[in-house]
Amino acid sequence: MSSGTRHASRSHGEFARGYRQTVIDIALGAVLLGHRRSDVCDLARLCNVSVRSLEKHLHAAGVMTAKHLLMWMTVFFSVFRVAKLGWEPKRAASALGLSSGDDLAKHVLRTTGERLGPLARGGSLESLFARFEQELFRGR
Repeated sequence: MSSGTRHASRSHGEFARGYRQTVIDIALGAVLLGHRRSDVCDLARLCNVSVRSLEKHLHAAGVMTAKHLLMWMTVFFSVFRVAKLGWEPKRAASALGLSSGDDLAKHVLRTTGERLGPLARGGSLESLFARFEQELFRGR
């Protein structure tokens, strides 16, 4: 059986599971890159796909863009560093590749719609995860 015939004979459920796994792999790649500011090309290279394919997979799944996914991962790392590790925002900004704590605060606000201070003082990342879950499937 040729590979084309084999592919055509796969059930819709098998295809959907494989496709879902690709999106999960992209999301995991974003998590791995989230400790430092990265761009979509870095994520595509890590996932061994073109930028166009990466965006196509995310769009078809109705998930936020790769850029926004990466932005959210950097926010998770930054808020964790400030809230749980006790880092100063300036140090967390530097680890992320930003020049100041103010730049980090702007990044968090632009990405989440929430301010860094209250997120970090709350000490719980639950509200941030809930917000991410709401935004994830808006397909930005």
